[in-house]
Amino acid sequence: VDAMGPVRLDRARLDLEEQRAGALRLLGETELANGRAERAANTLRALVDEDPHDERAATALADSLAQLGRRRDALMVLADLRHALRSATGIDPDPAVRDLEQRILDGGSDVVRLAERTEGPTAGPFVGRQPDLQALARAAAVGPCVVVGEPGIGKSTLVEEYLGRWAVVDTTIVVRVADSPARPLEAIAEVTAALVAAGAEATGPRQRSAVARVLPSHEVDDVGVTVTREDLIIELSTFIAESIVTLDIGVVIEDLHHLDSLSMAIVEETVGRAPPALVLTTRPHDGPVLDRLTGGGTPASVLALDPLAIDAIEAYLLSRGGRGGLDVTTMARQTGGNPLYLRLLVDLHLEGALQEEELPATILLAVRERLDALSARAIAVLRVAALLGPGFSRQDIDRLRAGLSADLDEAVRTGLVLETTDGTGYEFLHGLVAEGVHQMTPVGTRVALHDEIGRLLEDDGRPAIEYVDHFLAAAEVDPNRAAQSALEAGRLLISSHLLDVALRYFELGQEVLARYGFGGTRLALELAIERGRVERISADIRHVDTLIAAAESADAANEFELFAQAVIELCSHGGTTKAGTSDPTVLRLIDRAVDRPIGKETKAELLAATSALFALT
Repeated sequence: VDAMGPVRLDRARLDLEEQRAGALRLLGETELANGRAERAANTLRALVDEDPHDERAATALADSLAQLGRRRDALMVLADLRHALRSATGIDPDPAVRDLEQRILDGGSDVVRLAERTEGPTAGPFVGRQPDLQALARAAAVGPCVVVGEPGIGKSTLVEEYLGRWAVVDTTIVVRVADSPARPLEAIAEVTAALVAAGAEATGPRQRSAVARVLPSHEVDDVGVTVTREDLIIELSTFIAESIVTLDIGVVIEDLHHLDSLSMAIVEETVGRAPPALVLTTRPHDGPVLDRLTGGGTPASVLALDPLAIDAIEAYLLSRGGRGGLDVTTMARQTGGNPLYLRLLVDLHLEGALQEEELPATILLAVRERLDALSARAIAVLRVAALLGPGFSRQDIDRLRAGLSADLDEAVRTGLVLETTDGTGYEFLHGLVAEGVHQMTPVGTRVALHDEIGRLLEDDGRPAIEYVDHFLAAAEVDPNRAAQSALEAGRLLISSHLLDVALRYFELGQEVLARYGFGGTRLALELAIERGRVERISADIRHVDTLIAAAESADAANEFELFAQAVIELCSHGGTTKAGTSDPTVLRLIDRAVDRPIGKETKAELLAATSALFALT
């Protein structure tokens, strides 16, 4: 600290504060984009309180508050931002802030809004979805269309692009269904209110009563006719479908899977009336929702969004300024072609915040959103699967947790896990999901599972390379077993000529033993000698120091066979000689090794190794 000085310390502190603010801002925006308005508001509130001039944070906070129905609070946030900027700089906020303020005054933020068709391009890169965009435009021109895709696959982005340039009508009502609606029929009420505001009129006493039922605060005449549940379904669906045609207006309802049963019945009946420009989005694992909307001869067409292909991922990276050190194949494996994960990874890479060891909070949040839809047992399956490795089988899961594989089907339905093409096992669709599940698993559970998996594979007679990582991850349970598996795996890798990987395992084994107080054991000496051996084969000059240290330690511990092995390795490479002159340290070690009580075979090997050396001196 003294060496840095106060100026450098202040600069470092400011840099860290700026990085923290950027991370919180991105976290809040990600929560908001995933429909978690309350979480977003909590995250962003602290950030705005710390810096009232942060336009980006204040705008996102106001948007989240508006989505929660707190319009007055949202407008106060924007008013405070305007006052802070004028006081400090004398300038007004960005026009986007004024646009948001107007939307809130008009009745909402992005949850309910009117989208106007434009001829210009939409903001941000849009790649890999042109065929889907054309298919959506064709389908919506003649009837309802259901866009199906996993979370983050790009349903909302596709709809935005469609609304911007391809919509068959000039104006579209956009409603996003909240994951926890404040009241029944909330989304239907929002669609109905927007249609009434656009000029739609209920016809007939029963329909007027139905509209008044969902819009008690609007000036809609209620003629006092009692309406049943079936009346609500028939009358509201008729009102919506006929208003779409009469007003030549579109309706988009996003996240249909969050609807209550009555709202779903109204949507189903509306779809049956086949109005054009009605676009719905939902997730693929919501089978009952899809069956009701698309089965039984209903006129809705289905547009299923697939993950982005390799060429689309590369095009996206180029649109963001080039690869910048990112490998396209790695990105495809980690993201599974999911645009949300892809964008998060690229954003973090461009901000220099992408860490190798642990996933950033924004990605963990996206993974958590996927897990929230699963039961506790299905999450338990994924925890076991994430530790098993890239591929796993039902049998492996059941051997670790009896009967748990029955809940694997739920993970398959959600699209998190896929059956392998050969039908022999399963794998995660996204590498990031597997990594996120692994990272979010409690440490104690993780260590215990790694130990169980390692023992299971070892008992099955699998090679050490298949279980070494599990024992290393559970080193605190049994350090010697972890180090022994590292030794065995490293030796197998030497025979396969994978010297770099072998060296890493020998080093990891040494680190484990040193960490838990087993640095002077025979196992530690074996690891040191094997490490020196790999360094010698790789022509790494460090091998001399490594092997000399190992030899001295082995001799001091009366491990004379290992002592001799270390000396043999030293003599098997020309690095121990300099223009015909032997390294004096190696010569002394040879003399001592010859005098030690070692087996005949070891002594013969020692003399053979030293003969070439002595022939030069």
